[in-house]
Amino acid sequence: MSRIAHRPLPGFAPRHVYQPIGLDDQFFANAVFDAAALAYGNEQAGEQVWPGTQEALRANALDGMMQYPVRGNRGTTGVVVQYTDGGILDAHYIHRQREEVRYQYGCFLQTFLRDGVPTVAAPAPVTSPCPL
Repeated sequence: MSRIAHRPLPGFAPRHVYQPIGLDDQFFANAVFDAAALAYGNEQAGEQVWPGTQEALRANALDGMMQYPVRGNRGTTGVVVQYTDGGILDAHYIHRQREEVRYQYGCFLQTFLRDGVPTVAAPAPVTSPCPL
């Protein structure tokens, strides 16, 4: 994962990463998400749902909560956002079943296409306009 975002292979550019993660996902332990956030070199935005992500990010001085909107925070945009399952089937499906996650990844893509650098907006209803 570090080769994707902050240590790309020669000839490749670092990639932008929006990483929504769900508490107690049945397929991936919270600690796996925490380690992935560290490997990507992401910084955390939003509300802290569990402390493990901040503890992991502290290893590379990436701890501390970012304020929305987040854009180009690491040269590229690299953000992890924690969510509860919100009463859905399982936290693994937050990307399909939580409206605010769909809004965030929709705006991430829209702002990338529009501006060349994606923005992670504060959670909002999926029909809300993306930040300028």
